[in-house]
Amino acid sequence: MRTKSRGMQRVVGSVARRAILTAVTIVTGLMMCEPAPADEPAAARADEDRFLTAVRAFADAMIEHGRDRYGSVHSPMYAADLDLQTLQLPERRPPAPPGADQYATQRYSFGGSNLMWDVLTLRAQYLLSEITGQPDYARAADDYLRFFVEHCPSLTTGLFPWGQHAFWQLRAEHDPQRLGDQRWRWYGEAGGGGAHEFESFTPPWREMQRFGPETILDFAQGVFDWHIKCEETFFFNRHGTLYDRRNPDQRPPFPPPIGARDMAWERHAGLYMYTFVFAYQQTGETRYLDWARGLSDLYWNVRDPETDKTWRSIWMDADGRLIPDPRHTTRNVLTQQPYWKLKAYRLAPEAEQARILRDRALAYLRAYCRTIDAATGQRTWDSANAQSVQGQMIALAYKVSGERDFRDWLTEWTRAAFRHRPHASESGRWQLMPGNYANVLVGLIQSHLITGDPVFLEKAAELADESLTLFQHESGLIRAGVTLQADEGQVRVEPYGYYNNHTGVQKLVYALLQLHILRNDLEHPVEHMY
Repeated sequence: MRTKSRGMQRVVGSVARRAILTAVTIVTGLMMCEPAPADEPAAARADEDRFLTAVRAFADAMIEHGRDRYGSVHSPMYAADLDLQTLQLPERRPPAPPGADQYATQRYSFGGSNLMWDVLTLRAQYLLSEITGQPDYARAADDYLRFFVEHCPSLTTGLFPWGQHAFWQLRAEHDPQRLGDQRWRWYGEAGGGGAHEFESFTPPWREMQRFGPETILDFAQGVFDWHIKCEETFFFNRHGTLYDRRNPDQRPPFPPPIGARDMAWERHAGLYMYTFVFAYQQTGETRYLDWARGLSDLYWNVRDPETDKTWRSIWMDADGRLIPDPRHTTRNVLTQQPYWKLKAYRLAPEAEQARILRDRALAYLRAYCRTIDAATGQRTWDSANAQSVQGQMIALAYKVSGERDFRDWLTEWTRAAFRHRPHASESGRWQLMPGNYANVLVGLIQSHLITGDPVFLEKAAELADESLTLFQHESGLIRAGVTLQADEGQVRVEPYGYYNNHTGVQKLVYALLQLHILRNDLEHPVEHMY
């Protein structure tokens, strides 16, 4: 998609300046999104730096418009959502992005800042400074993390206001007397002052430790104290307590009481393991390795004996027995825990406990690739899969193990996902987020790195152009979603009028930067970003 897709880009760009959800019929056939002919004039080819240009425009826009400039106390942290017309925090809660649920206040951090969904944005800024030699991007990321470390962690639990159920409010200064009490800067659910849920991105421990290594150790202790419910089995609740109003100055009694709604979810456990192994790497204290092993045992001991697959979530009954949650035991869903087990192993490959994490992760992923058809890559275009990690996880399994089956599964999954992209379809309706495109971009990039096949890189550039056509706003920001309607070779686009960092925007930005590195043979590592 080169010369002819530029016309599509101009049309979409023109309607992006109108009110939200303004529909536009793009009078161009979907066949125009096919690769350009081989004899296309060189002058018509897009500039090789176009992806770098897009990333810089996004970073510049976030620094100029995204930083906290609300109320009497400003900060260098980024707003989680912005109105693309005003380039400010929305005055009223926007509708949920296309394909998302309506749980908008918590999951989309309305009126606040959420570091968990900004992690890759900050990593992209550090990398951008390395590539361009301009320090402003890294300085802005430093300022964000420094402020967060100094002001945001809970003084009671050590946990952070981030994730699905809590965030740092940017408009919470109604009473000047409350400015010194950080509780009034948190958004949290009713009850104990906010639920802490830790999920979805490899935490920024490496970047954050320069501003307060003790903050990371306090966080690790907070996970153990406020999430782990049973020291013997390491059963935990994915929802911890950010602040306990009933007991504000004390650590909880161990173990915290087990509630009827407690569920131990696999992806959360993976992030806890990664955090504990990172703490071990920094301190040499083996208790952190024991904690990581305990969490791994929790799932390994109730795995499916026929496949070595672990369940997505586990309950504990009143008698202390572990029971796979029947509502979440879908064996065909790729869990995310193995990804962070493998990343934890790479932090401390010399440690026996870390090698056990590796072996169990590979056992699960072998079973998955053996039993699940790689053609499921086409499902990544469902909006619910905007946060999936298949491409990165299987690629990491191949890099750790060298097993060819992982390579073959990944490349077939990537091909299936690319073949079924919306622009290659004659008809259909999709509610898309930037994360949908980022997932496939990562698969294409990792397939290229593993095989050396330049076709994967060419397809990645084609898909990246399509994503910028749909999501890039004239301000440089990336919109949070679009709705596409294809009918008889024509596409109808409904652009969503807001930026929100919970829809995979940061994944897309970082993937574009990786693509620029590879297409220009730059000497920078292309890391697993999720």
